[in-house]
Amino acid sequence: MEPKRLRGYGALSESDTRKVERAVAELNAALEPLSAFLDQGPGADLQARLDRLEQTRDEVRLVRELERVITHHGLVESRGALARLLDRMENGVFEIGLFGRVSSGKSSLLNHLLGGEVLPVGVTPVTAVPTRVRYGSTPRAVIEFATRKPVQVELERLAEFATEQQNPGNAKHVARIVVEVPAQRLREGVLFVDTPGLGSLATGGAAETVAYLPRCDLGLVLVDAASTLSHEDLALLQALAQAGAQAMLLVSKADLLSPADRAQVVTYAERQIADQLGIRLGVHALSVVGAEAVLCDRWFTTELEPLLTTHREQAARSLKRKVGALREAVIQALEARRRGPGRPPGATEAVTALRSADAWIEAAETACGKLVNEVPDLGPALIARAANALAEAWQTRVSAPDALAGQCTAALLHPVAATTSRMIERLEDLRRQLEEALAAARRVPGGLRAWANRCPAPPASPSSTPDVCCQATTCAGHGWRCWGSGGSSATGPASACSAPSATR
Repeated sequence: MEPKRLRGYGALSESDTRKVERAVAELNAALEPLSAFLDQGPGADLQARLDRLEQTRDEVRLVRELERVITHHGLVESRGALARLLDRMENGVFEIGLFGRVSSGKSSLLNHLLGGEVLPVGVTPVTAVPTRVRYGSTPRAVIEFATRKPVQVELERLAEFATEQQNPGNAKHVARIVVEVPAQRLREGVLFVDTPGLGSLATGGAAETVAYLPRCDLGLVLVDAASTLSHEDLALLQALAQAGAQAMLLVSKADLLSPADRAQVVTYAERQIADQLGIRLGVHALSVVGAEAVLCDRWFTTELEPLLTTHREQAARSLKRKVGALREAVIQALEARRRGPGRPPGATEAVTALRSADAWIEAAETACGKLVNEVPDLGPALIARAANALAEAWQTRVSAPDALAGQCTAALLHPVAATTSRMIERLEDLRRQLEEALAAARRVPGGLRAWANRCPAPPASPSSTPDVCCQATTCAGHGWRCWGSGGSSATGPASACSAPSATR
């Protein structure tokens, strides 16, 4: 895709050449994490990796160190995972996600567990937006939007916002749905998430499901008993394991099979998961129909309820795995950069600033969005100001319509103008930040390249192998910070510690 390889399609203008070079640089930067992942090989012994992730110690100190490394080296792709970890540390909720292909029975299973028809179900793609279900004393649904304030609705109206039929392609811009019900099987601190079906033509919902994966603590993957375990199901289980989540495979609609066939299907699925992914996974046949619903009730009592009872401990274990997963991702990203050539002078600062631009723009967008949301709240104050202006005009015997309108307009514009001025100031700050980042990039000798921010290789022959290593801010001087298995840290020359490694 480089300009020199596109000559066969015709000459490129100077402007087009720059655009192609920028696209190549962005693609190369995005491919680095993928290359690091592929270096592990297919499967990469997921069971051993899960066991290793649970050995994380002193999560708060390690997350603080990871934040410093991510910020210093401009690992923008890791900031989302870091933000999710901080959210998890604050709320401690144990999230159980239901995943599967369209009509695999996710919503029906959740309705059975809740003891009523809470979520809409159907034979065509129904769930358009991930729907979170938690305990609440009063049944209700809170709908949060990307473009306006949240609304609270009765459960009977849930389908208006959550289904593909009444909200196709999420045309209503629903950002989040939270359902609260006083169900006996729910617990405080436990959240069920019904995700859109995978493998449907409604790709927007599937994208929402994939985006939710890293937040999940326990993934319940449903496979229709009338179908077979597919590569997509295995990929979903693998993605959950790589995100540091536990998983169970549930064969739904087991009432369609005889007891002997159920046992055969379960055995086949267990063997395939072990052979293809190398992980030990519980597989259970379920049904929510008629007398066979006892299968679901038995599974809940023996498998799921113990996890709900100990949800705090389960959430803590999940946090350990997710911190460990982020640690390994950061190590692999630094390894990928270390293998590349050195950086020209000033490139580190310039690229860090450029990579921070997304965060600056997002922060400005959030701040401006809050200011816009404040405008409707000005209503009572605006009415009061207009009334005072009219009273003052009446006292000074101003009666001309134009004069009255002018005084009312001036009274109304003042608070709105103040909000607008704050928004303009915020955008001006953003403009200055972006201009400084671009100026730093222009000062780099020879210009920036896709590899410009890669770290120099550390000195050879390290004398020790710590449990966790992350490159410190003294990278240029080959200083390293090491985290031992007990959570202690030490900073020193490279001779006291090893380079980052994905294999510990």
